[in-house]
Amino acid sequence: MVYGFFPPRFSSEWFTWAAEVRANIQREIESSNDPIFFSCEALCLLRTDSELERLKELFPADRTHIIVTLRDPKDFLSSWRKHLRQDFYRESKDPTSFAYVKKDSWLTDYEELHNAYLKHYGEHITTINYERAIALNGSIIPALASTFHAGQQPLPEWSNFFLNQGNRPPRKPIKGLARPAHYIRFYLWRISIAVKNTIHRP
Repeated sequence: MVYGFFPPRFSSEWFTWAAEVRANIQREIESSNDPIFFSCEALCLLRTDSELERLKELFPADRTHIIVTLRDPKDFLSSWRKHLRQDFYRESKDPTSFAYVKKDSWLTDYEELHNAYLKHYGEHITTINYERAIALNGSIIPALASTFHAGQQPLPEWSNFFLNQGNRPPRKPIKGLARPAHYIRFYLWRISIAVKNTIHRP
């Protein structure tokens, strides 16, 4: 919504868009008997009964298996802090905020996260240790695939794809959201790209 990708929240356009998203998810689920893998990092923010009940409207408990990939808390908070900064969010001092990234952040209360999903999805939960999976395979893809019984078949080539690298380019600053540091970071990156192109130009 911040970037204008979605309509303003609670506008008539927003309700239409939200209904279309829900309908599309329902069509995807009903169109195949094969397992469908949905990945959404923001699902780790859900904790309350009302949030999980809304999720179950899209993904019924009797047809859904939850896969939770947990990182070392310190590493996760460091990564989340970079993500917030990249997207122009300010770190919050409010312990209840999604942007609160101090070491006592509720975001890394993994026991509470597990219990919230356990309450609504029963035993249909698998937990993957991020660091262990990376150490074993250099990726979490094989560990994820094994959760829906794809382990008996060879995976398609995946090891050469790097579509979600942590060193993604800085976002173009948005007036009213970006701070001076965002402008500096963005234009230094632009200059570095221009210099590299000049150096490599035949």
